[in-house]
Amino acid sequence: WHHVALTYTFGVPESVQGWIDGRRSEGGWDKSGATTRPPVVDDDEVWIGSARGGAVESTLHGALAGLALYRAALPEDELRTRYRVQGGLPAVDPSTLPAGTVRMELYESDSGRTEWPIDPGPPPRLGDPGSDAEFKDKAVEVVRFSSYLDPRDGVLIDLSPATFGDAPLGSNDWRGHAQNPTTGQPYEPVLVPRGDFGRALAEFWADGPDSETPPGHWNTLANEVSDTLGGDLRLGGEGDPVDRLEWDTKLYLALNGANHDAAVAAWGTKGYYDYIRPISMIRWMGGSGQSSDPAGPSYDRDGLPLVPGLVEVVTAESAATGGRHAHLADHVGEIALFAYVGNPSDPENEVGGVDWIRAVDWVPYQSPTFVTPSFAAYVSGHSTFSRASAEVLTAITGSPYFPAGLGTWTVPAGSLEFEAGPSEDVELQWATYRDAADQAGISRLYGGIHVRADDFAGRRMGATIGETAWAAAQTYFGN
Repeated sequence: WHHVALTYTFGVPESVQGWIDGRRSEGGWDKSGATTRPPVVDDDEVWIGSARGGAVESTLHGALAGLALYRAALPEDELRTRYRVQGGLPAVDPSTLPAGTVRMELYESDSGRTEWPIDPGPPPRLGDPGSDAEFKDKAVEVVRFSSYLDPRDGVLIDLSPATFGDAPLGSNDWRGHAQNPTTGQPYEPVLVPRGDFGRALAEFWADGPDSETPPGHWNTLANEVSDTLGGDLRLGGEGDPVDRLEWDTKLYLALNGANHDAAVAAWGTKGYYDYIRPISMIRWMGGSGQSSDPAGPSYDRDGLPLVPGLVEVVTAESAATGGRHAHLADHVGEIALFAYVGNPSDPENEVGGVDWIRAVDWVPYQSPTFVTPSFAAYVSGHSTFSRASAEVLTAITGSPYFPAGLGTWTVPAGSLEFEAGPSEDVELQWATYRDAADQAGISRLYGGIHVRADDFAGRRMGATIGETAWAAAQTYFGN
């Protein structure tokens, strides 16, 4: 038996090195020759122990006792130790394996790693003594956001940077901006119906199927920023202006490098924690009952907490003629939510609105053909992408503020896709890139796609990723 290892860095032909029984083995490329081309990502088969379709002259005539694949090459000292023949057979006797099988180990990276490079820690869990209450509260919070989605409720909100902005990282504690740093004047209030704001926000940042996606969205915003800056393109806000080609090249490298890293980090975290989406948690807990009153009807410790006017038990009294739950008279004893009703039958002309519905029927504010993403929730990709992008734009422009201290995007009246609206133009406003990123994060709560834990953890991860990506990008810039 021999231990054989091969190390190789893609695109660096001189890095190819073989090892047999802990000793370097000299060799050469096959007749195709050395290459600097990167690997091709496709659905080709991977042949181990053979090549060229299993040709006899290209096949190992023997047995494989074990196989280990590493994403990163092990250090030379470890290779010498790990692959040195110690005497005797491998730990697994191949004679004990079923015919035609091998022992195989796959390593994503150095086997010494025991944690994610960026690990936000676990999200709250239902039934966990330390986080059960938080889990339930955040589910109810999404129901509350859902109850804000009716433009006919008469509630107006100020969406200007004076109100929405300057929140500490990983929070919605909006402190607002006292004044525009460019004009020196306070930001003017912008009052719009709350239901229009919530729906416009959810759709503007949705970036679902057949869209530019969240990274593409931030490339669009970056292009707007570059266009607004015109000829005053100073890397890091310092030095002489550079031409647009140099600016765009360096901007796209840093911005999309950050978004790539954000995708790897966010989806790695999603796979690891495998967290539930609001539609599943709200329907399941609501179907179980209420968890606030052990002596009351429909009690279940895993149910939704009761909140008057938002989460209630349907009773004979509340379901009587003229009662707030009268249309739910056939569901006495069930949990009802005051929330978004769902997509109207005529979305071009009608609004779904808000009313009392059965908890088991709750839906997010989304397209009826894309109710909720079919992968884990924690952390929010939108929040991670957006904060990482905001950090890059802050760094490359040398200012946390949009040009002239204000970034805007108008959602025209009647332009919504999920249903009719908004009833008037809604001009989304942000003082800083981070404010825009925070708004992207909270839009997912209005849309019913994420809970606060998903959003805040994604924001924190994105901040670290964006700063790190900008530092890495600068190493390629030269002078």
